[in-house]
Amino acid sequence: MKNNQLLSDLSLLGFLLLNFIVAIFVGMNPERFAQNIIFMNIAMILAIVTYFTTITMGLVLNLLFIFGQGSYALFLATTNSQSVSLNLYFWLVMTPLFSVMIYLFSYHTKELQAENHQLERKTRQLGTLDAETRLLTMTAYKEDALVFMSTSRRFNLPVSMVVIQVKYWNELQRMLDDEQISEVIKRVTRSTKEAIRDNDVLYVLDREHLTWGLLLFTDQDGSKIVTDRIKEFFEKSAREFSDLHTVDLVIQAGAAQFDKETIHTPYDFVEAAIKELEYDV
Repeated sequence: MKNNQLLSDLSLLGFLLLNFIVAIFVGMNPERFAQNIIFMNIAMILAIVTYFTTITMGLVLNLLFIFGQGSYALFLATTNSQSVSLNLYFWLVMTPLFSVMIYLFSYHTKELQAENHQLERKTRQLGTLDAETRLLTMTAYKEDALVFMSTSRRFNLPVSMVVIQVKYWNELQRMLDDEQISEVIKRVTRSTKEAIRDNDVLYVLDREHLTWGLLLFTDQDGSKIVTDRIKEFFEKSAREFSDLHTVDLVIQAGAAQFDKETIHTPYDFVEAAIKELEYDV
């Protein structure tokens, strides 16, 4: 991030320096003031187009400008026997520089925005409470899972991990607006809470590929009963929403029982449960 911040600042300073040079050059050539103002406006327009499009588009337009300017200089040389002035050479160099400098500024600014987005996502993941659902996050799950796994090893108690996802989630995000997506998340959360016991804890394990998690002191058969009950509650809750928005809301649930021989970390436990989602069709 520091490199992008530095490069963004340097690009902006470079763009301002070019403006300073142009201002001095225009002021030192009052006899060509009108011509310089026209070239300066063209340079600014090309820079703005580059900022809002791509460097390729900007350079193509600059090449067209250079071609036009060269044709104009050639016309003057052949018709009036005039040599090419320093004024034309100056704008042949400065116009592309304006576009390149503004592109570098926009590029590194976008990189900073992308890095900020990643930092915000990591911050949410590191937090113990999800802002939207008010459920515990992966951070809290890791700590709790270690306790469940340790208890299972010590007392030989069955422990299961249940994961829940909305089927075709990526497609639904493209079909529904933000408010409707939030409503879907709330319905899944509410239905799952209603289907489980008061002392069971529900987690949001992943916000990108939205995944809920549930740790239970039960075996594989017991977790199957829980997942069936969660689906039943959600089906009742989603029926009205599906009819209203003409979308098919279906959740998938997978469960895996803790096996001390194959599951060594909380991540292993989640992955084992997610693999079971493949069989829930």
